[in-house]
Amino acid sequence: LINLICDILNGDEREVRFHPNQLRSNTRLQPEHLNLLIPELKGVCIHTTHRNQDRIYRIKNILSTAVSMKFERDGKEVSVAEYF
Repeated sequence: LINLICDILNGDEREVRFHPNQLRSNTRLQPEHLNLLIPELKGVCIHTTHRNQDRIYRIKNILSTAVSMKFERDGKEVSVAEYF
């Protein structure tokens, strides 16, 4: 997924601006970069193997921060940042 994101953000430019080693969990992208990624990544399936069972997730949307994405857990609303 990180390589795909870099390919999308670098586009057809000869100079590589985004490299997989640069993108970390605390990397913030500019709004114009998010606008490039959103239509390209919507619907992409992600296969996870880090838990006891394999799961496949489909990307629905990209948000600017993990703080803005919230879900319900044990009857309480928590952000992705709070959860992890």
